[in-house]
Amino acid sequence: MKKRMQERWRERIENYRLQIEEKCRNLNTFFFDGQEIDDALFDLYEEKCKGFKLIIHDCAEITFNLKNGTLIIAISVLSDYSYLDDPDFIIDNRFSNPFIGLGFKFDVDKKQFIYNYKTDKFKEASPIKIILARLLFDVLNLYDINKSAKLIYL
Repeated sequence: MKKRMQERWRERIENYRLQIEEKCRNLNTFFFDGQEIDDALFDLYEEKCKGFKLIIHDCAEITFNLKNGTLIIAISVLSDYSYLDDPDFIIDNRFSNPFIGLGFKFDVDKKQFIYNYKTDKFKEASPIKIILARLLFDVLNLYDINKSAKLIYL
């Protein structure tokens, strides 16, 4: 009887170990950092394109344009996330709109949140990618690795 219990526990532990390994493999693919965003930002900065859009699955469209030395990041919220379009949106009666918390301002005419980033000291894409990551994870809660995104040059 004791041997059977030990064997069952070994099997359970082995199954649990395999499940953890599978989850770790999935996490590693999720955090892959491609060069596409960097390339698009540098193409925009070097005026090789007018701008680009990043369409995130069915929840947001993020447009990047350069105007007078300022990178303008504009967010249009789609479908299920339309409640975030309200500039007075409050979470749990204590936090203001999460876009505003990241430094975005609401443009009433365009119905978009806008972020202005001065490019006079632009050397790398990391600060902009940090803003983008915070948008995706902290604001839109996109932790699902199966969400798709499209990068479209304008």
